[in-house]
Amino acid sequence: MLIRQTSTKHQSIEQPARSWFSFRTICSLLLVVFAFGLAPFLSQRWRTKSLTESIRSNGGEVRIDQYVCYNGACFYIPLAVSEGLSRITYISYAGSKSCPVDDAFVESMEHQPSLFILKLGDRNHPARITDRSFSVMKQFPKLASLSLNGTSLTESSYKELSQFPSLRSLTLCNFDSHSEQLCSISQLQRLNSLSLTAVNISNRELEHISSLTNLKSLGFSGTTIEKDSFRNLSNMSQLALMSIYFTEFDPAELNYLTALTSLQSLHLHGSSINDTHVREAAKLSQLTQLHLDQTDISDQGLTHLTDLENLNVLFLTQTAISDAGVQHLTQLKNLQYLHLGHTKITGQVINSLLNMPRLIRVRGVEKVLTEESLQALQDAGIEVEREGSSIKLP
Repeated sequence: MLIRQTSTKHQSIEQPARSWFSFRTICSLLLVVFAFGLAPFLSQRWRTKSLTESIRSNGGEVRIDQYVCYNGACFYIPLAVSEGLSRITYISYAGSKSCPVDDAFVESMEHQPSLFILKLGDRNHPARITDRSFSVMKQFPKLASLSLNGTSLTESSYKELSQFPSLRSLTLCNFDSHSEQLCSISQLQRLNSLSLTAVNISNRELEHISSLTNLKSLGFSGTTIEKDSFRNLSNMSQLALMSIYFTEFDPAELNYLTALTSLQSLHLHGSSINDTHVREAAKLSQLTQLHLDQTDISDQGLTHLTDLENLNVLFLTQTAISDAGVQHLTQLKNLQYLHLGHTKITGQVINSLLNMPRLIRVRGVEKVLTEESLQALQDAGIEVEREGSSIKLP
């Protein structure tokens, strides 16, 4: 009897001890699980913060998305949490002597699930990256826009680029133009936008570019274009915007663009653009937007534009256009937006502006017009955009 009572007493003492042991075990396990679960978050936060600080300390720019949207509702996320979730959406980094843009730099970026725009290198610090870097980048699921300055591309490089799941826009600057690096670009059939800066483009290379039939935007800046090169663009049926900045070319090249029925916007910038170019551009009857900023056009050259019946947006900034030239534009029946910033217009331009039948917005005139003239434009339903405000195209 005594033994039975003693046994019962021991059981009653051991029971709470076992319960306490079990509770401590569960808590310990939970802490271990929590630590393991938190470790990747803290590690990713440290890597993201380290990458961001490195880029910014060397003159680069990083943007981190601090909002999450669901069913139309957006919620703010603290920066510390955004860094832990690798929510970098934009990186622009030219590089430096101490931290150049090379394969090691790209590999340090590791996993970037939210990165949308990536710009690497400049003229002074070329992006010396190889296929190793492209193998890393193709793991960025949302990377849609890539800009590379000074990077040498090979056939295998284009093969890697073709495997980027979301890449739609590519900018290539300052690469070796004698190696015909663009001859393998036809592999990038999903591209919507291509910009080429400071390169010499051969007819053969432009022929390969023309095979990108999904391109909607094509730009040349500071390039050299061979005669009759634009003949190769005739099969680009979806091309809607073409930009030619500070590039010397034969005005007759523009005749080849008449076959591009989808081309709606043409940007011609630079002092090499003159009245002859405007005359040829005026043959593109499908144009709805024409930008002639910083060009050498004259008042008389604007008479050619009267043939563009569909034109509704015209930029003439930083040109020698005067009131006489603007008067020719009154014959444009569908012109809705006109930019006259830094031209030679005077207060007399008000008469022409009021005689434009469909004009709804003008920019670059507030410094030459009186308050009375500005009020007259407002009464006529014409908005005057002020300097510093955002441009609002119709």
